[in-house]
Amino acid sequence: MNFHLPLCLLILRFATEPAAGFSTSKHSKSARQTRQDSLRIEADQSNAIRKALPLESAVRVPHNSANPEIWKQLVPNAFDTQHGVDVRACWRHDELPETVADRFLEKISSANDFFKYRPQLRQQLAESIETFTTFCSDRVRDADEFSGRIVSTRGPGGAKCPVWHLDHVPVRWIQTFYGPGVMYVDGDHVAWEKVNALDDTMSARERNRLLVNEDAKVNQVPEGGAVVLLGKQFNRHSKDPTVSMAPSVHKSPEIVNPWQGRVLMTMDVVAPLEEG
Repeated sequence: MNFHLPLCLLILRFATEPAAGFSTSKHSKSARQTRQDSLRIEADQSNAIRKALPLESAVRVPHNSANPEIWKQLVPNAFDTQHGVDVRACWRHDELPETVADRFLEKISSANDFFKYRPQLRQQLAESIETFTTFCSDRVRDADEFSGRIVSTRGPGGAKCPVWHLDHVPVRWIQTFYGPGVMYVDGDHVAWEKVNALDDTMSARERNRLLVNEDAKVNQVPEGGAVVLLGKQFNRHSKDPTVSMAPSVHKSPEIVNPWQGRVLMTMDVVAPLEEG
């Protein structure tokens, strides 16, 4: 098995520190020693792969970033925090990114009577769409269809996913055009055995405390920046089966200010259904 840094990690890197891969807990001795030895070998091999590769693939501020104040117009007003913009669009890999950007902007215009079109918005959307589409087409098998969403919020409602989690997709692009960006952690500080295993009745604060060590370095994408996060399905759909990548553990930023606005864009590659 070859251990190497995928080309995409080098192309997209703009301003991030490499994050280590995740670790697997040690197995204690038991009567079923043979089985335990086998698990230990698998864990060692898994660590060797993941520690040779960054967990995050990119944190990047687009070259043609629009002024965040232009995107701020999408944030709902202080007296109507429940009615922000929430638009979706789908496209194929061979569509022009400008065409897809126009599709988003047309839906935004229909949803917001006060929206004012700016060429910079189209330019930034097109660049983000093209970057993500190319990334997936190069690295994900059968990356033919994509979906995206732009949501604007004000107040704590902008933290849609307050608990550390993994995405059940091959790859996800997350970009905050206005407001605080997504947060992510080094996989070495994650209690992997507890991911998706905690009681849903626990508070978000308690679940976060159990999932991620208190001394973990929490990274946050800057306003306007974008991050490509690997999901649980990435290895299954990767074009390179010789390299195993750890999924990215992340969550929404903590928003306590009731006036804090946020405009978020997410994009996913639509993984083909598998037979069987």
